[in-house]
Amino acid sequence: MVVTAGATGSATAPTPGASDSATITGLTNGTAYTFTVAATNAVGTGPASSASNTVTPATVTSVLGVSVTLTSDGTDQVSTYEVRFETSSSGALTAGSEIVLTFAPGTVLPPSSSDYAISAGAGTATVSGVTLTPAGSSSGPTAVITLGTASIAGSDDVSMVISSLRNPLVASATDECTVRTSADTSPVSAAYGIVGAGAVHGYYLVASDGGVFSFGGASYYGSMGGHHLNQPVNGMTVTPDGKGYWLVASDGGIFTFGDAHFYGSLGNVHLNAPIVGMAATPDGGGYWLVASDGGIFTFGDAHFYGSLGNAHLNAPIVGMATARDGKGYWLVASDGGIFTFGDAHFYGSGGGHRLDAPIVGMAATPDGGGYWLVAADGGVFAFGDAPFHGSAARLVLSAPIVGITADVTTDGYWLTGADGGIFTGGAPFYGSLGNVHLNAPIVGFGS
Repeated sequence: MVVTAGATGSATAPTPGASDSATITGLTNGTAYTFTVAATNAVGTGPASSASNTVTPATVTSVLGVSVTLTSDGTDQVSTYEVRFETSSSGALTAGSEIVLTFAPGTVLPPSSSDYAISAGAGTATVSGVTLTPAGSSSGPTAVITLGTASIAGSDDVSMVISSLRNPLVASATDECTVRTSADTSPVSAAYGIVGAGAVHGYYLVASDGGVFSFGGASYYGSMGGHHLNQPVNGMTVTPDGKGYWLVASDGGIFTFGDAHFYGSLGNVHLNAPIVGMAATPDGGGYWLVASDGGIFTFGDAHFYGSLGNAHLNAPIVGMATARDGKGYWLVASDGGIFTFGDAHFYGSGGGHRLDAPIVGMAATPDGGGYWLVAADGGVFAFGDAPFHGSAARLVLSAPIVGITADVTTDGYWLTGADGGIFTGGAPFYGSLGNVHLNAPIVGFGS
């Protein structure tokens, strides 16, 4: 093939100029090609260049074209995400058009239209509304995004930026979503990934008097410190977007801060055993409480998958963790026994094994494929895909360990003591209360 230099050089219609590129047609899809270049002038043809990188042409089967792949660097739990796609030649978007995004399981989408912003290479658009459909049995949630004013032509690059979307990608994983619009109805694969940080790069500690202490990028939204409590606080849970938290007392009283909503409590209910743990649903629309006898209490959109309320236990329940999709949960007893409900899988336990100190808490890995247990002496026990990053069992502790929480940034964990001391296992250190006088002991942990 001979191409004369030109502004748009081609085999059939060269245009004089300074171009150094050419469009080559007639290639076979699925066949790998390399290219060499040689210059020809009046003297003759010079030597060929080195071969180019291998390229394999393929038919673009999706009506929305090929999207830009954005990968997570594993540093965010709650982030700004971007979805990019290309409208087809006949896929213009106008006022009232809809963009439908279906995400991978485990993704939690924000409900407000203000969290969705759209832009295009040449056109403009605004978002007037968002309708969310919860995740199905084998698929993630869907967002139907209705455009207000819109003028996006066909064959234009579109960017949809979503704030406060939660999907704890780790280890530079790439997730995908599918895209369709009211003009292009065939679902296509479109990559999305973290484009801006909005995560909680830090942690919270809560004391039995309801005092809350924040470290790193964790924002303070208030506490019950200085307020009268009927029963002591014994746990906390951070909202999925990291912009609020719940505190729970041993009588089942719930206290909300930031964007944590109140869905009910057990403050006026007679309990057979005290509440010892709490966990939120993936979308933040509800929560579970667990009592030391294994009783489970559900609020908001938290579903009941079973309990141990009428079962004989060798040791009391001391904590719980939820499956990534919110369709199950684990309970852990002080002897290390693990009890699974819903789609929470059993990866092993400490039940039946000799422990130097009782288990006081548990945390699930970001992908739900494992969990850690922590004992009062700082011993850490890893199961499933939970990596072991060390423990505090061989240290002389000023106060017993009272909890563990996972760091989705590193796939590591933090331990906290009753004195507010922090021990890191593959996770960054953001500070502690180890040398601070506390009015009440630390009893809970959140990130």
